[in-house]
Amino acid sequence: MLEYIVTEENFIDVKSMGINSIRLSLNTYKDFENNSHNFGKLDNIIEFAEKKNIYLIISMRQSPGGHNPSNHSGNDGKNELLDNYEDQQRIITLWRTIADRYVNKSIIAGYDLLNEPLAPNSTILNKVYGDISQAIRDVDKNHILFLEGNNWTKSMDWVDNPTDNKTVLSFHFYDPGSYAVDGQGIYPSIIQGQVFNKDALRERLLERLKYIRNINKPIFVGEFGAVTSAENY
Repeated sequence: MLEYIVTEENFIDVKSMGINSIRLSLNTYKDFENNSHNFGKLDNIIEFAEKKNIYLIISMRQSPGGHNPSNHSGNDGKNELLDNYEDQQRIITLWRTIADRYVNKSIIAGYDLLNEPLAPNSTILNKVYGDISQAIRDVDKNHILFLEGNNWTKSMDWVDNPTDNKTVLSFHFYDPGSYAVDGQGIYPSIIQGQVFNKDALRERLLERLKYIRNINKPIFVGEFGAVTSAENY
């Protein structure tokens, strides 16, 4: 992934499109836990970003034990990170290492702590977020922390109001899931008995924003859209 997929040409392309930031997924924690050589590859990607003045948001897509049961979380069918102390210590250590290495890299906008978590309860989710955040802040007070809602980011009210003043709340917007994720139906139309058009999407988006607005934190929509198999995507 690090050597062949992300190249300097990619940054040239996205710069020509007017893009000013990239959410860069670390697709496997295993690449970095015990291999400093792979950090050198990440350094190269950061250098590409610096050359083109494109901000990076480093996102932890996979984790020890998995933080949701989907295969993209690194442990297909497992969801153990948020209930396993040893796995939590591993991800805390990794984030501290990343933050310590890149504390002075201003082209990095911030760190997205866990991609699409699925926690059993809000207490556990907020404890893990708090522990990771503290480990990062021990070595890096410069960068923004991005906290995603629970249930694949749909439940923003599971995230406690962060006390850190450089924290952003983040969600992903794939609504309705039957169309955007599964590729069923057509836009605009009626899907599962509900109107599906621009106004309906706006209403769903406002509903998702309600809690975040109440606690007055910045918002980042890290992902949105529909699968290409969805008609009129």
